[in-house]
Amino acid sequence: MLIPASREFVTLCQSQVTLLAQVLEATWCAVYLTEKWAEGVQPQLHPVAMYPGQGAIAYPPDGPHRLALAPAPGEQPPAHPDPDLALTPPWTDDVFWGQRQLIIPLLHEKLVMGLLVARRETAPWQPRELDQINEIAHSLAIACFLDQKASQGEAKLSQQYRQFQQQRDHFDTLLHQIRNPITALRTFSKLLLKRLQPSDRNYSVAENLVRESDRIQTLLRQFEQWFKAWDAPLPNAANPPALADPGATLALLPNATLQREPLPLATLLPPLIASAQAIAQERGLRLTAPDLWPDQEVWGDAIALQEIVSNLLDNAIKYTPQGGEIYVSTQSTPTEVAIAISDTGFGIPLGDQPRIFERRYRGVQGAGEIPGTGLGLAIAQDLITQMAGRIELISPITNNPTTPGTRFTIWLPRQPSPPTPLPTPGRGE
Repeated sequence: MLIPASREFVTLCQSQVTLLAQVLEATWCAVYLTEKWAEGVQPQLHPVAMYPGQGAIAYPPDGPHRLALAPAPGEQPPAHPDPDLALTPPWTDDVFWGQRQLIIPLLHEKLVMGLLVARRETAPWQPRELDQINEIAHSLAIACFLDQKASQGEAKLSQQYRQFQQQRDHFDTLLHQIRNPITALRTFSKLLLKRLQPSDRNYSVAENLVRESDRIQTLLRQFEQWFKAWDAPLPNAANPPALADPGATLALLPNATLQREPLPLATLLPPLIASAQAIAQERGLRLTAPDLWPDQEVWGDAIALQEIVSNLLDNAIKYTPQGGEIYVSTQSTPTEVAIAISDTGFGIPLGDQPRIFERRYRGVQGAGEIPGTGLGLAIAQDLITQMAGRIELISPITNNPTTPGTRFTIWLPRQPSPPTPLPTPGRGE
């Protein structure tokens, strides 16, 4: 099926038929496009441009046309009143009626996309003029081919955009359906917290329920803000939606800003450890951490650091078999504080370690039965980098070849990083 020609291609065709009339003194000429060219089948021709009279023709016209040309005065008409273009290929000498009327195919990459028809009553076409007309036909064929490719690309892009909008609608529905039970969960958790005394051993569990429900609500709000960036017209609009900077990531999502401040580890880490310990206990694991956290502060973003530690604890629990152990510890230097999360799990093969922080890379675990997305470590590294920190990986950390274990160490600065000084102009600068 022939895709409708663009306005630019129609304008080009009209300029070429006008050129034939003005420079080569053609008395009549036209450009046709065809939907199909097959042996033994009459092609369906659509006029695009014509001289004189009609000029550029709005495409597609009312319907396909058969090509009907009269012979020049004093010449014998062809065997058929209308040239049977299917039986007489237009690139043979039979179409040169008295060397005054020409039918030249728009041929590119063995595809016939249309015809250039020209007629002159004053004199036969000369070889030099025939070469010029052939060059025009060849140029129009290439332009038509590119125009069709561009139209196909735009059609495919529009289809993909419609599919994206459908997926967006489904996702909006899902977010709406998730929001209500999350709100109810948070409400019930707060009610439970009010009914418990701080001395109750379940008090910390209720606190964690409230905190985690608040965290989910924050993520849902960020999802909604991010998807608003896609509320834009079709891709061919003057201002298409701008994609977020992939380097600006906070709590799994772009378009968020780090709020860096002093963070006391003794306040930030215990709730995360308590949640992880409850999950580890259910899976037959032992998670140990200091009973009293040192009075240490790091300079960073609280939400980002919670996301990092949660991801690393989740990985440690996920990849440590039943009966294993997980350890959380800290250490410090005059300028940095480290949070280390170690496990006696399956470890990370040396061959996977250079790529382990790449998005969606899971290495040997990708072929295993443990589900995962390959995003947690990439997100953690990105957030740590934004806070001017670094992350270290060591595996194996035990002598057991079955469970060699892994240790991730997060290093964060104690104080804000000083601004990078501007280069001092010097010799040769």
